[in-house]
Amino acid sequence: MERLDLRSLRGEKSLREVAESIGITPQMLGKIELKRRVPSLGVAQKIANYYGVFVEQIFLEGDRDKVSILRQTG
Repeated sequence: MERLDLRSLRGEKSLREVAESIGITPQMLGKIELKRRVPSLGVAQKIANYYGVFVEQIFLEGDRDKVSILRQTG
């Protein structure tokens, strides 16, 4: 399964607009989009619900036999 890119999903909407709809700060959403922060399961679910996709489509990567949760980098 190919992972969906959060910035692409956001499109023309501002960080503030999406973050306020989800209930997080724009700063947190920006860090999540840049993969500098891994969201809690609750926040990941809110983001997925907002975009109408499954959590796995945004935050998990791998194939049918192997799935690994994205690790926080640097």
